[in-house]
Amino acid sequence: MENKTFEEKLARLEEIVSAIDSNNLGLEESMKLYEEGIALIKDLEGVLETANKKFADITNSEELIEKVENK
Repeated sequence: MENKTFEEKLARLEEIVSAIDSNNLGLEESMKLYEEGIALIKDLEGVLETANKKFADITNSEELIEKVENK
């Protein structure tokens, strides 16, 4: 899953949720998918945290530039 995009990982997570919700799986398969889903959630959260930090850095940089330009 490492080479997949955020969107691909999110789509896979949606597939997992649908499969588990269908109640058509056995316990072992459900547990396997649940574990994969948890790993995907952690990965996606990490990607979102990184993106938020980048947006914060950009915003802070823009505010700093505006302060310098307005002096």
